[in-house]
Amino acid sequence: MQTTRKLSKELECSYDNITYQIQSPNKYRLQHKPVTICEHFDNGINIYHKNNKLDFKTMKKRKKAPEIHDEKTLNNKIDKLIKTKKPYKPAASHPWRQYKLTKAKKQKSAA
Repeated sequence: MQTTRKLSKELECSYDNITYQIQSPNKYRLQHKPVTICEHFDNGINIYHKNNKLDFKTMKKRKKAPEIHDEKTLNNKIDKLIKTKKPYKPAASHPWRQYKLTKAKKQKSAA
């Protein structure tokens, strides 16, 4: 099976949730170029650029760095988490509170 991917500035491309980094001495020549990823029946992978086989290594997915907070922002975050947001309750003068149901409508809505 063959698919085409575009290399990033760091010569990386992703296929099947795995990131591959091309090992090449000519880094600038391959940046943002299309490559063909060939998957074999035995799940082996080869990467080609203009019919030239490229050497590559698999990279682990990078974890997102945790947010760094100083004292002020940490306290602010905790306060926001502690506060519970009350559901919106319209004022007594809100138009839908003024709407009066007739007895026939009350019976239909109750049934």
